This record gives sequence, C-alpha cells and structure tokens, in this order.
Amino acid sequence: MATVNAFIRTTKKDTNALCNVRFRLTDGRKIQLFGKSQILVSPNVWDAKNQKIKAKVLYNEHKRAEFDKDITKHKTYIIDEYNKVTDKESLSSEWMDQIFDKFYNPEKFKSQSDKGFFEYLNDFIETRKISEGRKRSLRVVLRTLKRFEKYKKTTFNIHTFDSKLQEEFDSFLFNEYILHSIHPDIYEGMSKKKLPKARSQNTISGIHSKLRAFWNWCNEKEFTDNSPFKKFKIVTPTYGTPIYITKDERNKIYDYDLSKRPQLAIQRDIFVFQCLIGCRVGDLLRLKKSNVCNDVLSYIANKTKEDKPKTIQVPLSDKAKEILSRYKATDDDRLLPFISEQKYNDAIKEVFTLAGVTRTVTWLNPTTRMEEQRPINEIASSHMARRTFVGNLYAQVKDPNIVGAMSGHVEGSRAFARYRDINIDVKKEIVNAFLD
Repeated sequence: MATVNAFIRTTKKDTNALCNVRFRLTDGRKIQLFGKSQILVSPNVWDAKNQKIKAKVLYNEHKRAEFDKDITKHKTYIIDEYNKVTDKESLSSEWMDQIFDKFYNPEKFKSQSDKGFFEYLNDFIETRKISEGRKRSLRVVLRTLKRFEKYKKTTFNIHTFDSKLQEEFDSFLFNEYILHSIHPDIYEGMSKKKLPKARSQNTISGIHSKLRAFWNWCNEKEFTDNSPFKKFKIVTPTYGTPIYITKDERNKIYDYDLSKRPQLAIQRDIFVFQCLIGCRVGDLLRLKKSNVCNDVLSYIANKTKEDKPKTIQVPLSDKAKEILSRYKATDDDRLLPFISEQKYNDAIKEVFTLAGVTRTVTWLNPTTRMEEQRPINEIASSHMARRTFVGNLYAQVKDPNIVGAMSGHVEGSRAFARYRDINIDVKKEIVNAFLD
C-alpha cells in the first residue's frame, strides 16, 4: 500500500532559512518518488517525526492549524493522483513534479474540452506574437462576436460554429448599426459614441480574415477540425484610386497662417511631417527623438515587426528638419506633440478647409462601394499623408522598391499597383511622347 511522508532538507548552516517541504511516496520496494512542494517552513520549528510544526514551540495557532491542514491536503492529493495511474511502475519523480504543477496551476491543465469558444479566441489573441495594435483589433472582433452570441440567444462552440452561422454573422456585421435600436438590451452600458456604425465591405472582409486566422490556428493546434471558412468565402476587398495632395497643396497647407490657432498649427505641422516621412499613424504616434540620428529617421513598422521586422530609414528633408526643430525643446522624449488619432484626423480636415485645399475628387465610398464626387477636405485623414509621401515620390522615381524601402511597404506590395494609374502628368508625358 502506498504511503506519503513529508520531510525537509537542510544543513547546519541553513537552520535559519526557510525550506520547501518535500514529499516522498513509497509503494513497496520498487516505487519511491520524490517531489518538492511550495510549502515553506523554518527548520527550527519543523517536527520531522510527526511531520508538522513542533508542539512546544511558540507559533500562531491559526497558522499552525493551516500548516498542518496543508500538509494533510498535499498527502491526500498525491495518493489520489497516484491511484489514478494504471502503470505505476513506469512512474518517475518527474510525475511528482507534474502533479504539483497541476496542483498549483489548475488553469494550465484545464481540459481543452472544458474551454468555451471565447476562451479559445482569447488564447489566440493573447498567446501569439503579434503587435499590440493587432491584438486590440482582435479584441474588437471578440466583443462583436459576444454581441452576436447574445443576438442569437445561444452559446457558441468551436466544434459547431459552421458556415451557415458565419453567413449570419456576416449579415449581423452589415446590419449592426441599426440593430442596437431594435435590441437595446444587447448594447446596455455602451456609450453612444461606441455604438456600432455602418461598416464597409472592406472592414467586414477584414473581420472575416481575422476570424479565418483564428480557425486556422484552432486546426493547427488540433483543438478542432471544424472550419466555417471551408464553405464561406470572404469577399475580396476593393480599393479606389489612391487620393493624395500635390506638393503645391502640401506647401499651401504648411504656409497657411495659423498663428491665431496655435494648437491647430501643431497638428498641421505633424501632418506635413507625416507627408514627408510616409509612416503609418500608429508608428508616428510612438516615434521618439532617439529615432532620429544624423538627419535620418529610423524605425521598425509596428505592423510587420513580428513577421518581417525590417528597419525603415527615411532621410529627412529640409522642411522635415525645420518642423522637428520647432519641437525639440519639449520636455518628454516624443518626437512631436501628437494628440489622439481621432482628434488628429478632425484637425487635418479643418486645416484643409481653412487653407482652401478643397478640390473635388472622385472617391470610392467604402461603405456603399459607389463612386462619389467629394471635396478632398471632407475625406482628408492621416492616411492621406502616407499616400501623399508614396504618390509624390512614385511619380518621380517610378520604382516601387525604392519608395517601399522608405514607406515600409513590402516588396511586391499590391498597393503600388494602384499608384501606377493615378498620375495624370505621367500619362500626359506618355501621350505627348508617343502619340504626337
């Protein structure tokens, strides 16, 4: 019959140091297993014979009772786990380490079959090596799926979430902006600003792509062989011709007198600086003064740093250096005094309007997928700065690899295919050269 005994290991030099209580399981002559617990005790108060706190030492009675109870609890646990093993003779002390790990970290050993849909999805988000921005966007998808679960009045399961349910989720994504008024209970506690707005097809396709990655992960980990995307097809995103401002328009914005609007002038300077370096707004937000050395801006794009980390280097133009010099005396290490992304976009629209950069452009509405004639100031945003950098450089050098090396686009990026169609001056050059 198996027995479990508690003991400690110490030396004469360590009599004042706390020791971990160890346990020895014996079953006949052949089986003897050892394991170290997280219970700590001073050798001065340990009763080796009775495996508890010495009866005659001064010791808090409540702590004494808890300690003795903990020893008994560990012994019972070890015996119970041992009795579950069929081939006991194959056990080694590593088994003791494993059952102690299970004892102290039960969540780590939770049966996969006990996990819920959103536990899997949360594991997918938190355990993968992706940027914090990507994690935030995946958490938005998780919260949207939770609302969809409430809407369906069901409980999702990774084994039964099929293509039909995926199609229903697609419909939910399209219509959620009107559902919150029909089913207010689903959106209880959500502020008006955070209530879902109409989503474009490109946004919905992006959500589906993120979910497809989740199902691929579940299949790779062998959590399930189910995948709703075997039959559900994601609509390919469509993009209109990139719209950006010319160098003259950029300079018009830069030179416009905003002395009476100093805070707006700061955001104008940041926008023009972004036009001159071409980074994404997420990267712009985290740039530090230390990112600039010898008039060259160096950084690793957050979007690709986990998959294909590559240092992007952009030589600073005189105008870019002039902008930085205005803010070099700020107290913190931020490269520029950036505000929130939404307020930044609002400021950009206002600057365009005040500076008179309001020409009409043909724009593909991302929600309706229909072309519209819109004043450029109404659709201006931080991403237009990135397009301005790429478009103006591409019109001059016509080499996507050179421009991509400074904008952070990967080689062969499909984005550059759209820039080939846009520069009217290039088209005029070709027509005059070959048709006249």
